Amino acid sequence: MKTIGIVAGIIAGILVVLQFIPATPKNTREDNSFNFTTHFLPPDNINGLLKTFCFDCHSNHTEYPWYTAIQPIEYMMSAHITQGKERLNFDELTTYRKRKKLTKFNSIIQVLENGSMPLTSYRLMHGSLSRDERDELISYFNELIIKEEKL
Repeated sequence: MKTIGIVAGIIAGILVVLQFIPATPKNTREDNSFNFTTHFLPPDNINGLLKTFCFDCHSNHTEYPWYTAIQPIEYMMSAHITQGKERLNFDELTTYRKRKKLTKFNSIIQVLENGSMPLTSYRLMHGSLSRDERDELISYFNELIIKEEKL
């Protein structure tokens, strides 16, 4: 029993010390000239869905929830969000060449169709896309593909 108390005390001490380690920088660039919404002008319903379900991990305008102030949650979420932005950052998407944009749009459609986005961990705290919302986003990105192919 004494060993369990010592281990619990050490773990608690580590968690307290972690709170004093400064957090990593949050949003990397606030330049709105490359902003997806400004460039592609999605309809309000699509923009709302993107803001609610995509932009937190895939843009430079992440809205961090209160619990990210707690370590080690902040470390885990920052790493997760950094990885998400590396795969797809809506604020950088507008700077890509046509072929890369089309590839990203197709990837977005694919993860929406197979239900792998948003991630389960995100859905637990923020809710899920309904089938209709998922279909709206898929239709929107299919329309963007058609528009981009014409350019």
